[in-house]
This record gives sequence, C-alpha cells and structure tokens, in this order.
Amino acid sequence: MLIHPQIDPVALNLGPFQIHWYGIMYLFAFIGFLQLGKVQIRTRPWLSWNEKMLDDAFFYGAIGVIAGGRLGYVLFYQLQYYLQEPDEIIALWKGGMSFHGGFLGVVIAMVLLAKKYKISLLSILDFIAPLVRLGLAFDHESGIHQDGMLKNKKTYEIMTPESVGVTKSSLVMGKHSGRNAFKDKAAELGYPDLTDELINNTFAKFKDLADKKKHVFDEDIIALIDDDLMKHNNAISLSSLEVIAGTKGPQKAKIELMIYDEIKKTESEGDGPVDAIFKAIKKIYPHNVNLQLYQVQAVTEGTDAQATVSVRIEEKGKISVGQAADTDTLVASAKAYINALNKLIIKRKRTAPSSDLSASA
Repeated sequence: MLIHPQIDPVALNLGPFQIHWYGIMYLFAFIGFLQLGKVQIRTRPWLSWNEKMLDDAFFYGAIGVIAGGRLGYVLFYQLQYYLQEPDEIIALWKGGMSFHGGFLGVVIAMVLLAKKYKISLLSILDFIAPLVRLGLAFDHESGIHQDGMLKNKKTYEIMTPESVGVTKSSLVMGKHSGRNAFKDKAAELGYPDLTDELINNTFAKFKDLADKKKHVFDEDIIALIDDDLMKHNNAISLSSLEVIAGTKGPQKAKIELMIYDEIKKTESEGDGPVDAIFKAIKKIYPHNVNLQLYQVQAVTEGTDAQATVSVRIEEKGKISVGQAADTDTLVASAKAYINALNKLIIKRKRTAPSSDLSASA
C-alpha cells in the first residue's frame, strides 16, 4: 500500500517564528537563479548580459513571483474568503501561493525589465529560461497540488491508486490546503450538500486549527462541521430540569425537552442523579447508545465554580462527544449529554439519511 508521507510543513521553529519548507524552497530557487545566471554570463557572452542586468532580473522576478503568486492564490482559489478577510491577503507567513499567478507575475516583471533596458522580451526570456527550470524544481505549493488533483487527477497521478491495491487516493489536509480541497474532503466525509456559508465558516475554523496542529485529521474536520451544523439544526434542547437527590433516595429527575419544536416532559428514577437525568432523556427520545465517558472538571476555584462536563457516547461504531458548562453540575451534565446526542443525530443523517432517526432503547 502506498502511504502519503505526513510531512510537517514547518521546518524550524524559532520562538514565535516558523520557517516553512516551501519558504526554504523559494530561497534555494532564488540562490540557484543568481548562481546559474552568473555562469551563463561567463559561458554565453553573445547574449550581452552583465551582472547589473542579472541583479535587476532577479529583483523584478522575485517581486513578480511573490506578488503574482499571492494575488493569483487570492483571485483564482480563495477570492470569496479573502473578500471577507482582506487583512489576510498580506499574511504570506500563513501560506498560500499560486503557481499560475507566480508565472504571470514573472512574465509581467520581465516585460517591465525589457522596457527598462529597451531590449526585446525574447532576448530576456532566452537568458532566464534555463534559470526558471531550476526554480520550478523547488517551487511547489501543496494547496495548488490539491486543487490540480480535484480538477484533473491525471495531472499528478501517473498511476491510479486502484492499480496498486489502494481503494482511492485521499487528500492530506494541512494549513496550505485550499477551500476547494476542504469542500471535496467534506463531501468525501459525508457532507456533500453543505451551503457556501457553512463551508466558508468551517474552512476559516479549519485554517485556524491547521495553524495550531501539525496534522488535521478527518475526525477534526467532522467535529468542525458538526459543531457548525448544530448551531442551526439542534434536534433536542433542554427546557427545564428538576432533580431530587440525597441519602434517602431514590434519586429522581423531572425533565422537559424541546424535540423538533415540540415540548415533551417526563420523569425517571436512577442510581444517582446523573443516571436519572440520562434515563429521563432516553425515555423522551428513545435511543440505544453506550456511555463511554462521563467527566466533570471545574473551570475555576471555589464552591461557585463553573463545571465543564464531557460526555462520550457510541452507537454502532459512531463516536460522539458532547460538552457543556454551567455552575450547576447536573444541568451541565444534561446539556453535555444532549450535545453529544445532537451530534450523533447529525452523524446518522449523514450516513443514512433515509433511516429512522430514533432507535428503540
């Protein structure tokens, strides 16, 4: 099986600064351009070039490839995102360079250079053509690779994954991945019909996450999408909760839930107040899940500290994690369980949209 190498895009961390591999490749390309250019001046004197012209060609070309590469990335691949976040256009350190834009930028730069020296553009291109090949050997942006894969896989795949026993090729997502790659990955994970607004929102959060993590896994992307979907598609919400607890028992929970815009009430007994709450939720909304984790953590110190409750449930291999915070630990517990359940409902819709969303307990 062919495994895509999970290479960290950050080559070196220097305090708050990060040096990326593609930045090092740009540096090598620029150095190679200058050195090979000096060799050409000595070995091809009939071209009538000197080191002053070479320095100008380097300066014009560097500005052209950087400005053109960045503007090309903005215009060709991420226009909608950068219209919403114009300040990000100059954030070159966050990645995002287009080969096509860089190429056009160099062409424009060489046209200006030809006008400055009053020579033909062809004579300049004749001199720099051998130098550009060296730059192309180093200069490649992973986000553009992914975009090319989406538009035509034959651009980068000379053999199919199936021919070597792999079911399909998978895009490895990272901080240089573009919106198109993110949208394709979302469809691959079972979200083919997301709105442009939701794609833009989750893509912005994905970029923030990719800046903090070395690798962004499928589970991370699923969590981002599910969280955004839940803001507008909560099937269940807590309306009210009353709990009777103490040493005498039995512990009881009286709960009122909003289920698909319909208020439903019930009460239940349990082996402790939390168990009573969870049983009451199951009574109103029948389902069959395994509770894998229930965890309570205080956010601050003191008796009035806000508690954060985490709940992890599992149903037929689907894992769902819910969290909630409240000064009342029992309220936070109910909200966390409902949060996990709402995420599970979304997963059910994604994997089996035509199936019944409730399962008998």
